[in-house]
Amino acid sequence: MSGRPAGGGGGGGTSFYNVSPAIVDLTDGSWSLYDPDSLVKSVSYSGGYNTVVWYDATASTNNIWHSGATIRAPRWYKLLSIDGNQITSDNLINAFFLGKTDTTVRDFNHQFVFGVCTDPTNVTASTLDASGGIVYQTTTGNPGGGVFCENTRNAADNASNDTLSGNVFRGGRNMLGGQAANLTSAGLVNSTLHYAKRQDEALASTANQYLFVGVGTEGSVAVTEDDQQRFSVRLQALSLNVTI
Repeated sequence: MSGRPAGGGGGGGTSFYNVSPAIVDLTDGSWSLYDPDSLVKSVSYSGGYNTVVWYDATASTNNIWHSGATIRAPRWYKLLSIDGNQITSDNLINAFFLGKTDTTVRDFNHQFVFGVCTDPTNVTASTLDASGGIVYQTTTGNPGGGVFCENTRNAADNASNDTLSGNVFRGGRNMLGGQAANLTSAGLVNSTLHYAKRQDEALASTANQYLFVGVGTEGSVAVTEDDQQRFSVRLQALSLNVTI
């Protein structure tokens, strides 16, 4: 994601007031899909929402983004560049995100994650090194969300949850965690449903960084072919100049 504000702003007369992060359209040709177990049947985009249709999937913790050392769940990814500059693990960045699930689509207990990672085609959580937001929805429960780092999350569900807003901080060859808040439909922080998560983990030297959007199951549950999930994601990254 590149340009202002699509992949990060800064200088050049760009306003940082009321910024609209770039909406993610997984069908626009810029995203690559890594799907090691061939679980994605199709993806479409309409009205700001991506709809993912699944093939059948057996219940497995490998399809959960916040459980265990192995993550085989599908994910889309692309290189993170800001104003034509490729971002690596050396660059200090704040990646901001907004995520929202369509609560009318409840075919199965599902979740989706979005943010920045180091190795998007790796199934080992400690090498994938992903951090960002996580939103989930069960067939009968309330929408939930929070901050996600590597293979853990700090999140909760509530009937008034509408949109997840937050950011993660990375760079200096380290993944440092982030924070997120569930917002109501009025754009207010939903009571105490705001979260911070520390993640002090070294990143590979000068490794390219990627934007990613992943889908998975909320808990170890089976998925029936043609089950769907529908969600909206917005992402924006800002790099920081530490020189004086």
